[in-house]
Amino acid sequence: MLGRLVTLIFLLLFNASVTASNAAEPTSERPSSFSDDKGLVALRIVTNTAAIDLAVGFSNKWGSLNVEHSDGTRAQLIAENDDGRRSTQIFAGLIPEGRYQITGLVAGQGGLGRSVSLKDQGMTFEVRREHITNLGTLIYQPIGNRETTVLRYPSTDDVQRFLRTNFSGLSELSAGRPVLGWLDVEQNTSGKVASGSVIVVSNSATMGIVGTITMGVMQAISDRAGATASIAEWHETTDAAARLSLAKQSTYALNNIQELPSGEIIAGTNLGQIVFLHPERGWKSVDIGDPREITAISATDADSIIIGGEEGLMLSSANGGRTWKAKTSPVPDGLIMHIGRHADELLVVTLYRNELLVHSQKDKEGAAWDELRRIPIAQPSLVINWPSLQGLAAIQNQKYLVMVPGGQVHTFDFESREWKSYPAPGWSREVRTQGADRVYTSQTSRAPHAFTTDGGATWTPYSNTCAGIYTWALSVAAVSRDELYMLCFGTGMFVGSTSLHKTSNGGNDWTELIKEMPVIASQMYATKNVVLYIDLTGSVYASNDAGSTWSKIKRTRM
Repeated sequence: MLGRLVTLIFLLLFNASVTASNAAEPTSERPSSFSDDKGLVALRIVTNTAAIDLAVGFSNKWGSLNVEHSDGTRAQLIAENDDGRRSTQIFAGLIPEGRYQITGLVAGQGGLGRSVSLKDQGMTFEVRREHITNLGTLIYQPIGNRETTVLRYPSTDDVQRFLRTNFSGLSELSAGRPVLGWLDVEQNTSGKVASGSVIVVSNSATMGIVGTITMGVMQAISDRAGATASIAEWHETTDAAARLSLAKQSTYALNNIQELPSGEIIAGTNLGQIVFLHPERGWKSVDIGDPREITAISATDADSIIIGGEEGLMLSSANGGRTWKAKTSPVPDGLIMHIGRHADELLVVTLYRNELLVHSQKDKEGAAWDELRRIPIAQPSLVINWPSLQGLAAIQNQKYLVMVPGGQVHTFDFESREWKSYPAPGWSREVRTQGADRVYTSQTSRAPHAFTTDGGATWTPYSNTCAGIYTWALSVAAVSRDELYMLCFGTGMFVGSTSLHKTSNGGNDWTELIKEMPVIASQMYATKNVVLYIDLTGSVYASNDAGSTWSKIKRTRM
C-alpha cells in the first residue's frame, strides 16, 4: 500500500518542483586567475536513491554544499550546471585558504531548500592559495529508517578531467603544484551512519513549504524508498571497500536495457556499472572504475560492448567488461542517450543543453565523427528525470528513428543518407524494437500507445489497458507481435501505484499479472525467457513463467 500515498502534492507543485529540482542556471564565465588568498575546490556528489514520483520528474539534486573553516567562518559551493550529467552533480568554486570540513547539503538555489547535516562526519580538507583541491566523488547513501551515510569513491580522475575542461586557466596556473585532497585519506568517514537525517527523495526547495502533515507522509514514503541493503549490514560494515560494494548493490537504474543473442539481458546503471541478467546464472554487475552513470549501451554479444554515459563518457570492451578502452565521444561534455550499430556504422545520440545531437562513425580505429542532425528539445529535464533511462532512438530495417517527446520523429535513411520528419504519436518516454520491422513507443500521457512499421511515418495505436484519467504506460515490452507486457503507472487523489499487464493477442485483450506492486516500479523488460522489473528501492524482481510467479534477484559483482 506504500505506493498509494503520493500524488496530490505532486500535482499541486508540479510546475514549481520541476524548476527547483533541476540544474542551476548556466554556469557563469570561468575565472582565469586566482583571487586574493583563494584556492579552487571541486567535488562530485552522487545521491544514490531514486526520485520518488515518476509523474512529475522530481529529481534528487542539491543546490549547494556547505563547508566550514576551522575558524568558524562558512562558505558555500554552488552546484554546477547539469549539462551532460543526470544522477551526479559537480560542486566547484574558489574559497579562501585554510582547513575546512563539509557540514551539509542544501536543496534548491541560494540555500533556501531542505538541508541535511554532514557535520562531524570526518570530511576535512585543505585549501591553499593558487592550488586545486580535488575531493573526487562523495556518495550520499540513504539506508532506510530515516538514516543515511556518506562514503567516498576511490578515484578522482573524472573530477580532474572536469577541472581541466572547465577551469583550464586555473589548471594551467596551478600546474606543477600538488593537487590537494582529503586530509583523512584512510578514514572514508569511518563508516558512520547519521540517524534522523532527512532522506533526499524529492528534495526540491518547494517541499519545505508543504506542511508537517504532508511532510510526514512524504518522509514515510522516503524511508521505504531509500531502503537498500539491510540497515544492520550498513551499521556493522566499516571497511571502505565493503561499504562501496554495498552502495553499488543499491543502485536503482536499468538504463537502455536490451537482450543479447545469448538470452542475457544487459543494462547500464549508476555508480559506473553495467549489469547482466542471465536466465539461469542470475545477476552480476561489472564495474568500469568510474562513478559516472552509464546511460547508453550497445552490445553485439556478451563480450563486445560499447557504453556511454555522463560528461561524454564512452568506453568499449572486447572481453565482457574485464578491461575497458576509452573512446572519443562526439560531444565531450554531453549526456549520451543512445548508441546503435548498423552494418559498419556506429551511431550516437547525445543530449547537450537543449539539443539532441546525432553523430555517426565508421566502425574502425581512428575514424572521425560525422554530425548527422541537430534536433531542438524544449524540456530536456522531463526526458532525463526518470529513475531509469530508456533510449529515444531505435534502428528499424534501413532507418534510424530519433524521437523528440511531444514533437517529431526524425528518421534517417541509411541508403539515401537523408532525413525525414513526422509528427510524434504523443509524449513518448521510450522507443523499443521488436524484431526487425516494428518500433513500439510508450507514452507519458493519455494518448494511445503505438507501433510503427514504416520508420515513423504512420503509427498504429494499440489498446491502452492502463485504465484511468491520469494513467499511462511507463514501459511496453514486446516479446512478439502477439505477446506484449505493459507496466502502468496511475495517479489520482492521494494515490500513486504501478501494475503489470500482459496480452497474448496483440493488445485485443489484457490480463492483469500484478494489480499493485508493493513499491512503485520504474522500469520493466520482457523476453521469451524472463520478465523483470525494478522498483524505486533498487530491488529487481524476475519471473521465468510469463508473470505467474516472481522472485527477488540477489545482486553480485564480478
